[in-house]
Amino acid sequence: MTPWHADIRKALLALVILAPTAVLAVSFPASQSEVPNVSSNSACCADFSSGPPMNTNNSYDNGNDTDNLRQLAHTLANAYGNALMHETPDTDTEAMDLRLEKTSIRFSSHMLYEISKGHCQSDERADGGATADRACVLDDESIGLRGLTDMLSYAAYQLEKLERSSPQGSAPPADGTKTKRALVAARIGSLEHLYRMVVALSRIHFDQSQGGVYLAAAREQLGLARRLMENERTLCACSDRGYTAQLMELSQLDNQLYDMQNVTARP
Repeated sequence: MTPWHADIRKALLALVILAPTAVLAVSFPASQSEVPNVSSNSACCADFSSGPPMNTNNSYDNGNDTDNLRQLAHTLANAYGNALMHETPDTDTEAMDLRLEKTSIRFSSHMLYEISKGHCQSDERADGGATADRACVLDDESIGLRGLTDMLSYAAYQLEKLERSSPQGSAPPADGTKTKRALVAARIGSLEHLYRMVVALSRIHFDQSQGGVYLAAAREQLGLARRLMENERTLCACSDRGYTAQLMELSQLDNQLYDMQNVTARP
């Protein structure tokens, strides 16, 4: 690839995935019942790894995948409001932060399955018209994928602005206050990149002609999120069971994306 072709691809990527949208269209309200009742002192120690495990094979229940995605989308609808809450230092956001981290990973897993193996494959990759008898779940109006990912893009932008405005120190935390501040900063960063990973995967569905560009972007955002989640695990004085499970799911996602990238690159 010539340098100017690479520059065009980078510019396209920055425009579509990193720039916020001016319209925040979400087709369902945020539900407070989605937020676990966890105090600010114990939120990082809660186990948010419960729920159905991430699937990396063909074992999705065709009757439940729309409901699963709808429930995950409903939780992700809290992302923008949660990002705004981080602008107030004393706001208790830990419980929803952890919930949104897990949900972003699970939603990405479901999307990736539908794009690569389910009923949302491109026409040229579908196996003998296997998708003809069933609609693509990502196009379901109750999920509202386009509006949801527009909102996630803007939430990621808000978190990025917050990171830039926060003082950054290179010295290791010396007391509990600094440790918690570093933990919150790591979590804000991981959410930003997890949201952008979701956006990149959604763009594969919306514009499959540029699938290779968005696959690379998704892998990049995943890697950035994983490093920050490893920092979270180090800073959080608690059992790391929940973090370990989510980091394993991210590794599985990365393997799937790598396999897809190899298929896309073949002539």
